[in-house]
Amino acid sequence: MKRKKYKLQYSDSFIEDITEIAHYISYDLLNPVAADNLVNSVEKSIINRLQYPTGFKKCASRNSKEEVYYKIQVKNYTIFYVLIDDVMERRRIIYSRRDIENLV
Repeated sequence: MKRKKYKLQYSDSFIEDITEIAHYISYDLLNPVAADNLVNSVEKSIINRLQYPTGFKKCASRNSKEEVYYKIQVKNYTIFYVLIDDVMERRRIIYSRRDIENLV
């Protein structure tokens, strides 16, 4: 059986999240190398997940009962994505110690 191929897509919220995180690490914490490393780790993890995006535990969203969310842990961050037809859309990236249940 042939595996389904997925395309990547970013939501506006994901772009805002990752930009704010990278800015905070680079300028507030004064560690641009760590910011670059985090962004690279996030991208690598997402690309690796493209091979089997449905092979992981599903999680519920309090905002949408129709959509099934999946998550990826990268360092201290949780990435949330949905699958829509042949698209893996990255929706949010949130610091793992935040109240994630009320943000997604």
